[in-house]
Amino acid sequence: IEVLFLPKSSGTSAWDDAPLRAWDDDAQCVVHLSAPSIYATALEALELNESGISFLNIGSGAGYFSALSATILGKNSVHHCVEISSPLVARCRSTFDSISAVYSDSSNSEFEADDKDQTEKTNHIMTQDGELFGRVPELAFVKIHIASCFELCLNSSMHFDRIYVGAGARASDAHLLSRLLKPGGIIVGPFERDNSSFGAQSLLKATKIGFHDSSFQIEELMAVQFAPLARRVFDVQGRLIEMVPAENTEEEEEEEEEEASNLAN
Repeated sequence: IEVLFLPKSSGTSAWDDAPLRAWDDDAQCVVHLSAPSIYATALEALELNESGISFLNIGSGAGYFSALSATILGKNSVHHCVEISSPLVARCRSTFDSISAVYSDSSNSEFEADDKDQTEKTNHIMTQDGELFGRVPELAFVKIHIASCFELCLNSSMHFDRIYVGAGARASDAHLLSRLLKPGGIIVGPFERDNSSFGAQSLLKATKIGFHDSSFQIEELMAVQFAPLARRVFDVQGRLIEMVPAENTEEEEEEEEEEASNLAN
């Protein structure tokens, strides 16, 4: 279903195992998707196939990873997305609504209960030519919030069984984000390596042990280079000055493309 989340100008890029970065069709926001192989690694590490678990997607962007996750989680899960960019949130909600509408239209068509082929089609996203894209994710149950993860109230917010971080986090962010995780929960995301002077990152899987926020079993999955998590910057009067970072540098984009190429080989 990746093709449904891409700008039309992206052409056939949905079929490449490489990161994609492009302006939306109305030029309101930049759509940035990681290489499919990286998403596949993250999905496997998150272990989402447990019934009724809660999931938080931090930096959910265009919503593609949440759509993949929703396909696995189903309607019995609790699924929240946090994204700081309001144009991206609007685009994500529109895409989710469009996919859900396609599913609803096909599900309302008349067919015999024993027609297995028709039953299969009503559970999949299809093109007008009848091509199956894949199973329809349970998007109606996904809640999308315009917010920064750094502005969440850690004392009153719910805790989650699974957390995915969709942008590069600093090593110092790990303690904050871990407070949103339940004991035994798993967080997966790109974290800055300790003592790295160049912002090098690793995709990590961290499993929380017990009730202590500092006790984790860490597994390094692969070297990656994600755009950093955006942070709001305020002046002394509390007025918003800027939101950083805005974009990847040219060097970061080249590193991410090289990493995806190495994975494909």
